[in-house]
Parts: sequence; C-alpha cells; structure tokens
Amino acid sequence: MSRWLILVRHAHRDTRNKKRDNGLSKKGRKQSLALATFFDDQFAGHSVCFTSSPKLRCVETLQPLAKKLRIKIAISPELREKEPKEAATRFRLRIKKIIEHWPAENPQIWVVCGHGDGIPLALRELIGLPIELKKGGVAILEISGAKRELLWLLPTLI
Repeated sequence: MSRWLILVRHAHRDTRNKKRDNGLSKKGRKQSLALATFFDDQFAGHSVCFTSSPKLRCVETLQPLAKKLRIKIAISPELREKEPKEAATRFRLRIKKIIEHWPAENPQIWVVCGHGDGIPLALRELIGLPIELKKGGVAILEISGAKRELLWLLPTLI
C-alpha cells in the first residue's frame, strides 16, 4: 500500500524578536491558509496524521488545515531545530529517527512540519537529494515499502 509523506517547512515567521518563540507573520498566515486550501480536497477520504515541531510557527503553519479536517496536531520535540551545541551527527540521527517511524495511527497521509535545517536533511535521508525549501515550501513523497519517490516539490506556496 502506498502512503504519502508530506514535509512542510514552516511558513514565514514574525521576526520582530527572533529570540522568542513567536508565531507567523502576516505573510506566514497567508501561506498557512494556502496550504489548507491546496490540500483540503486532496485529503478527502484518506486517513491523515499531523506532526509538528513544538515551535509555534510550525504548529500555526498546520493549524488551518488541521482545523478544517478536525484532526489534532501531534507535537514532536524530535523535530525541533538543531541546538547550537548539538553535534551534526546527533541531529541527523534525531531527524532520521522521526521520519523512519510512521505514526502508530498508520495514516495514509502523514504531514510533518519542521524547520529549514531538518526538512532538507529528512529529504536527503529519504531520497538522497539535498533539496532546500523556502518558508512555506512543501515536498510530497510516495512511500511504498522501501521505495520512496518524490511526487511534488512546491518550493513555496506564495
């Protein structure tokens, strides 16, 4: 059975105070609504699961779509950004661990929202390509057993 893994880099954040866990900017809110509009029809009739970094900007990126579908967003500390003192190897293993373990709910579609350092690393681990996404960018992969194929690449929604 084929499943989809949708990797989302969080939408544009409010940068007035970069040290705070601030949410989305006005542009980011538009991006999150565009994400919800884009995927709303695609998810009809499928089981869907949402997993997000604990950062507010990631959660807010998925909220409009999750709200439309009436699905709770699971928070995973493993999806947080690379810590300043965290070794690159440890960070890679942390990201690899999360993307290799499909949620217990076993959905057909798994939407994961993370950061500009972890999402490209996940894509490199999954399909061997170093793909960078802009804020609000989306990569859609089809997973069938050990086969992993990039179906869509949306560098940014707006």
